[in-house]
Amino acid sequence: MAIISLSILLQFTAAGLAVRLIWTTGRKLAWSLIAVAMVLMGVRRCVSLYRLVSSDGVVTTDFSAELIALTISFLMFTGVAWLGPLFAEIRKTNKALKESEERFRVFIDNVPALVSLKDMDGRYIFINEAYRKNFGMSQAECEGKGAASLFSGAIAEGFAAQERQVIETMAPVTREHEVPHSDGKHIHLCTKFPVLDTQGKVASVGTISTDITDRIQAEDDRNTALINAEEAN
Repeated sequence: MAIISLSILLQFTAAGLAVRLIWTTGRKLAWSLIAVAMVLMGVRRCVSLYRLVSSDGVVTTDFSAELIALTISFLMFTGVAWLGPLFAEIRKTNKALKESEERFRVFIDNVPALVSLKDMDGRYIFINEAYRKNFGMSQAECEGKGAASLFSGAIAEGFAAQERQVIETMAPVTREHEVPHSDGKHIHLCTKFPVLDTQGKVASVGTISTDITDRIQAEDDRNTALINAEEAN
């Protein structure tokens, strides 16, 4: 009788722990079914206990079978109890990862340079706020598309050639590109760099692009002024 009672206690406790895992994991259907199964097993043991108590010794139990049933109940309880902290830690880690990703996104979106990330096929994965405003496009409009879908052929090919060099050399590559703006073409100093995976292979290509049109214009104006001054002398 004591073995059956302990088995019932373990099964109902395991069912309660399974219900708690619904909140921890967010998997309502799966853990609900597991909890119901454990409750039904506990109810079945309750029926066995009731028959044993009410039989006045007529009904006997198989000690080895009950011991096996107790062992199964203990293993179920132990498994569910062990999964609780494990899933809680996973949930905590995922939450921390999402918060870290959000902080990184906020940081990148406040960088004045144009920042983007592309996959190995040259498709955009991410662009920052400056990139979106500069070219009047949203994240959804560029995500999954290549540069050829957003820029003219010559510009897109220039980007692609630079990205191929980054992948081949596994090193940053910096070039100047003429990029169309709403007020005409601007010159961008564009650095593309490899983003490596855990095995040290190139997983994607990042880009940081800075508009240097004003700087180049200022240098041209200064050189023109120097030439004019020399000619005047």
